[in-house]
This record gives sequence, structure tokens and C-alpha cells, in this order.
Amino acid sequence: MSIATSNRLKLCFKNQLPELIQAMQQVEEHLSTLEVSPQAVYSTNLAIEEMATNIIKYGFDDRNEHLIEIQVGIQSDEIVITLIDDGHEFNPLNAPVPDVTQGITERIPGGLGIHLIRTMSRQMRYERLNGRNILNVHIDRFAQPHPGV
Repeated sequence: MSIATSNRLKLCFKNQLPELIQAMQQVEEHLSTLEVSPQAVYSTNLAIEEMATNIIKYGFDDRNEHLIEIQVGIQSDEIVITLIDDGHEFNPLNAPVPDVTQGITERIPGGLGIHLIRTMSRQMRYERLNGRNILNVHIDRFAQPHPGV
């Protein structure tokens, strides 16, 4: 299910990776109709992919169907992404920062995706409300690629 207005998209999808891919395509199509930079579109899709993949892989103990809601909207000079799920309580802001100075073989696995989203976003907020995780990620809608990347 998806609902789009001039600057806001709301969609729900099942907790399956193919469903996530379709949702990301819808987000990209929606953002292409708005005044946002290509880098902002890339960052938005990356944030959705990283966070929703974590929800799908680690958020549920059962194999039941769960719905994940994504809202993407424009507020002033930001794209605001909201992900809502009924999985295990998990605040990604409390996840430890990985030691990126260590080599890949010495580093403890996990956490790089969350770290990447923290780094590229302007702000992240989390709350647990009525048994649901609610994560907001704010992306600069006019973001430009970083030099040397």
C-alpha cells in the first residue's frame, strides 16, 4: 500500500527483502518528482536499505508476516525518512560505534551500516511508542557528493 501527496510518500511493505526493493523503487520514483539532489536520493535510499534490512533480518523472532511502514517527506531543506515497525525494541542510536581504524579481519562484525547512516544524516531520532519502533532520519535534500568519493 502506498499513499503519495505532492511532497510526502507513505508506504507499507511485508518484512521480506524483495518487498523492500520494491519500496525503495517507489521512494526513488517519488523523489525524482521533487526538487532534491541526486546525492540526496542516493543517501535516502541507502538509509532505507540499511535500516529496513536490519529490521527484516533481526527485528522478529518468528516467521510471521509483519508490516514495515516508511514515510518520506520534505521539510524545508531536508528529506525526513520515518521507519516504523513492530519488531524487537532496538534503538540504533545506542549501537556502539565500530572501530573503523581496525582492519576488516580484526573488527567485530556488525554496526557499519548504522554508523554510515549516522555519519551521512543530519539527525537521527528514535522512540518506542505503543510497541513500535519509530526511527526518523534527516537527510540534506540538496546534499552534494563528498570530494574524493
